[in-house]
Order: sequence, then C-alpha cells, then structure tokens
Amino acid sequence: MKQIAISFLFVLSICWGLLAYQRVPPLERIERIALDWQTSWLRWEASGERPILIAIGERSLALLGQWPWPRSRHARLVERLASARIVAFDILFSEKGQGDLEFANAMRSHGRVILASHAMRTPAQGLPRLVPPVVELLDACRDIGLTNVGADIDGTLRFLWPILATEDGAFQSLPIAVGQASCGKAELMASSAAGSYSMRLCGNQFIADKENRVWLDLVPEDYDSYEYVDVLAGRVPEATFQDRVIFVGMTAAGLGDVYALPHRSGSQMVPGVIYNIEAYQALRSGLTLMRASPLTEAALAMLLALVGGLLALLLPPGRSILLALGLVLLLGLGAVVSLHGRLWLGIVGPELALGGTYMGLLAARSMRMHSLNRVHRFSLRHIHDLLGSSLCKDFDTYLRDNWDALGGRLGMVLLHTNLPEAELPKQLQAKASPNSITVFSCGYEGQKHIMLIPLADGEATGCYCVVGWRKRCELQISYAIGTTMLSWHWYFTMLEHAERLNENLVGTIRAICSALDVRDVISGKHSERVSAGVGKFLERLQMDRQTRMDIHFGALIHDIGKIGIPDNILNKTGSLSPEEFEAIKQHPLIGSQILASVPLPQTVVRGMLEHHERYDGKGYPHGLKGEEISLAARVIAVVDVFDALSNDRPYRKAMSKTEAIEVLEGARGTQLDPELVDIFVSILREEG
Repeated sequence: MKQIAISFLFVLSICWGLLAYQRVPPLERIERIALDWQTSWLRWEASGERPILIAIGERSLALLGQWPWPRSRHARLVERLASARIVAFDILFSEKGQGDLEFANAMRSHGRVILASHAMRTPAQGLPRLVPPVVELLDACRDIGLTNVGADIDGTLRFLWPILATEDGAFQSLPIAVGQASCGKAELMASSAAGSYSMRLCGNQFIADKENRVWLDLVPEDYDSYEYVDVLAGRVPEATFQDRVIFVGMTAAGLGDVYALPHRSGSQMVPGVIYNIEAYQALRSGLTLMRASPLTEAALAMLLALVGGLLALLLPPGRSILLALGLVLLLGLGAVVSLHGRLWLGIVGPELALGGTYMGLLAARSMRMHSLNRVHRFSLRHIHDLLGSSLCKDFDTYLRDNWDALGGRLGMVLLHTNLPEAELPKQLQAKASPNSITVFSCGYEGQKHIMLIPLADGEATGCYCVVGWRKRCELQISYAIGTTMLSWHWYFTMLEHAERLNENLVGTIRAICSALDVRDVISGKHSERVSAGVGKFLERLQMDRQTRMDIHFGALIHDIGKIGIPDNILNKTGSLSPEEFEAIKQHPLIGSQILASVPLPQTVVRGMLEHHERYDGKGYPHGLKGEEISLAARVIAVVDVFDALSNDRPYRKAMSKTEAIEVLEGARGTQLDPELVDIFVSILREEG
C-alpha cells in the first residue's frame, strides 16, 4: 500500500510540475492578483523628479476648439517649454496638418522634442508596418518612440515592449526614447539563444524575456499636471518646466486610448500618456522585475507537491496541518523577499501543488481511516453495553448477527465461526498459525482470499474462524477485521470466566445466607423473600443491568451481619432490652466487616450497610437522611419492612397485604422514601 501511495505521489508531483511549467491561464490570472498585492504591499518609491504632464483635457478642448488643432498651436507650446530638458508628445502626427512647417521649426529650435509613432499590423500578420510622423516633423524632431502596448493575460498593462521589430527596422518605445534623451543612450548588455536580452538605461539594468517583455512595477503616484490651455496662455510660470521632462498627451474622455494599470483593489483605468509616464519612471528608477524561469517554478511545484504528500501520509493530521500552513506562509514570505530583490517568483502554482496534494491525500487518508473506523466501531465498550442489555449470550451468535456491519459490507463471507483445527482442510491447515492471523490466496468454497483467525481459550488453541472474499481488500483492513473478531472472542471468553466466578461467589454467599436463615428461626427465609421482592421492584425502575444485579445481590445479603449476633438475642421470643436492641443494631456494621475483604461493588455494600437508615434521619447505624441514603438501601428498606409486616413474629401475627400497605403508606417520608413506597404499593395492588 505504501509503495502505491508513494508512486501515486510521484506521478501527482510531475503533473503539478507540468502545470507550473506550462503556466496555464487560470493559474496565471491568480498569479497576477498575487503579484499586484505583493507590489502594492512593498510600496517602492520612484527616484528623482517626476515628469510633468501637460494634459489636453476637457477644459482645453472647450476653450481651444475641436480636435485636431492647428499644429502652429503646438509650435507655440514648444516655445513656452524652451527650458524643458525633454518634451515628448504622446500624439500621433502621421498625416499632414495645418502649421506643420511652423511646428517643425519650433522643434528644430528646441532640439529636444520626441514624437510618438505606431507600429501597425498588416493583414498577413507579418512584421508590423511603422506609422511615423509626417516627413517635415520626422526630420525636425530629436527622436521618435513607439506607443504600442501589450495587455497582460487579464487585460492589465504590466509590461513594456522596449524594442519592436517592424518592416522598416527595429524601433524603441516612447519611454525608452525619452529615457535615452534624458539619461544617455541605452546599451544592449547581453542576449541569449532563448530570445531574452538585457539593457542598461539611466544606470539601471533590466531584462526583456523571450517574448520581448520588460515587467514593470508600476507605482501610481501624484505628479504635476497642467492643462494645455493654461501653459499656452502663459498662466504657468516658465520656470516650472526648467530642466524637467515633459509629456504632452490626451486625457479628455473619448479622444485617447484608455488602459488598465494594476491597483491594490483590482485595476485603475488611465489614459495612454499616463501609462507612458509610469513606464518611463519605472525604467529610470530601476523598478523592473525579472520573472523566474518556468523550469524553476516547475521544480519548486514538484518539490512542494512531494512535501505536501509526505506530510499528509506520514504525520498526524493536526501536526501536518500546522506544518503545511507554515510552509505556505514561508513560501509567501520567500516570494515577497525575492520580489524585493526584483525577482518575480510565481508562487501560485507551487502553493496549489502543496495545498492540493496535501488536501487530496489527506482526504484519501481520512476516507481510508474512516473505513478502518467503521471496522472498529464495535469497541469493547459497545460490546459491553450490548451484553448488558441481555441481547446476546455467546460469541457465535453475536458474530453472525453483526457480520454484515463488520465484514459483509466489504463482500466478505463468514465461512466458519468455530472450526476445530482437526477439521480444517489440508490446504488451510498448511497456512494456519495458532499464534497469528493468516491471510492468503486460496480457492476455498468459491472464495479467492482466505483469512484464518485462531480462537484461544486460556492456554488452549484449537478452533479457527474462517473468512473468505473474492474482490480485492486492503490487507490492513482485513487484519483490522480479524483483530476485531479476536477482541470479541476474548471479551466473550473473559465474560464467561467472570460469570463463573460470580456464580461461585453468589453461590457461596447464598449458602451463608441459607445457614443464617436456619440459625434465625424467627425470620427464616427472610433474605430469600426480600431478594425476590426487590427483583420485582427493580423491574419498574429505569437503571442498567449491572446496577439491578448489584441491588438484587445487596438484598440477598442485607442481614448477613446477624451471623455475629448471639443466638439468645437473635432468637429471643420476648421483648428485647435496650442493651440487646443496641446489639441487634450492630448487624449492618458486622456485615460490612465480614465482607470487607471481598471486592464487592459499593452498591452492594451500601445496600447492606444502610438498609436500616430512615428517610427522616432517625435510623442507624449512621443517621443518614433522604437521598444521603443510597438508592439500593432505600429499595431494600421498603421490601424489608413489607416482608417483616406480612410474616408471623413471636410478638404478633402476620398482617394482611392491605394492612401492610397501610403501614407502608403511613411510613412515607418518615421511615421510607415516599416515591419508592408509591411504586412498590402499585406493584402490590396490581398483584391483587
């Protein structure tokens, strides 16, 4: 069984590894949620001065007229921004427009203006075609940058294409172009056969993966933003733009592209120009991420699947759950630490591998344990309760009555319950062992598998239970069934032995009581009559079988202490003197001393010792009151008084049943327990 479980665990870990390696979309979507949460929790801050946005918003459109505007207006804006370090227009100028020449002259005069361009896919889906600014503007600007963006698996922008290949050559993105103009030319550091490469920009190195993606940690922050119309009208001091990087772009609703950026609460919709500002700032500040390789994440997923499976299979559930949760937390902490070092380690696949394998195998183990528990559900306590209710008297009957619940549900057949060893077929005798349960394959009575359970009675072993089944059954479950059968047989054997001892003890004490009855000529057979009356009384009371037996036994021996009373007092026909009555009152204590060395239940001992106590506390030997007196003693007292009243004594004749009942009812709450009197009187009246 262990080999099968380990083999299955290895196969399962390989499957988890393949899922992590393939980076299947459902897992990747969850991975992005985890990434956004981790990056927002770390709260990195971009370094250096933030770029300034000159926004073409609703107010500018309302005051300056419908878009597109004459490009001479952009020329005047560039003149206003003469002191700026870089001016980047996130606006496409791919078609000729009014004022191109004036705009071109303004850009030449400034010398640090970057224009946006776009790479458009052809219908054939080959390399995209570059859509540059018109020639006059292209010749006048310092550089151009592509505004193409790629959405992540959930539609959110998390990466940048730093360089795109087009039919006209390779071109850089707008954030890269602005970074080069601001900090110096970007350097290509290294490239790999897998297609990834690294670059250095503004003193920071970043890596593009084989799909030409640079993962960015976009941290939306507050930055200076001014309306286009205010800058154009001179309402913003020119010193504001001194040696600053300026982005000019559309923010008015409905006129520009809108993208989703990652946010702690999900995503945040922003205009395209803001994405380019955030991307430039991330590159300039070194806020880029490198995703761990699929092979690394697959190896981690396989390792954690193996660890989770071993925890589920080898450790107790309580301890294994704590260790599994600890591993999950440790893995999450490790991912945060690695992310702080700019390494993005995908943890969703490995954590699901750990949790999924652990929970799956723990559930399988629990189901298996449930099956074993069903086998063991007849514990010794249950057997004792069943026997206590007198529903079963011997092992064979009990086993056959309960076989369906034990082994029948698994397809097992009870072939023999007590087959002597001499009657075992030769094919079974060869496998039988008197000291252990034997399970083997054998074609016997139409069964494929046989189990022999040796039944021991003390030192002797001579009989076997024989069980057979056809379908496959786990070896541990079959041994559990055999062990349960052995425990049942042992219980019945010990019970039989205990009953023999009990019968011997009761017989001995009954003989002593009979001897006492012979010696006590006045109340002869009193103990037998009280014991019989108590037996009838107990049938009306709700109590377990053992308690009834103990009270019944206490009634039989309740006067055994009279053995120690002298004959001249015990058999005196006249009235007793005070001294003689005091001697008689000692018989409960004498009885307890006689039986002190016998390990009797307390119910028996107290029934004998307290049967002369009174409900009002005026009895003897200890003056107990009410329910301080044991139930056994209160029951015996009622029957004892009735028997004394309804039988002849030297000093009076026996009362009739009616007269005796009247005396009992008169003793309610004084000498006797009122509730018990009512119950016993109802029994007497029913008898007539």
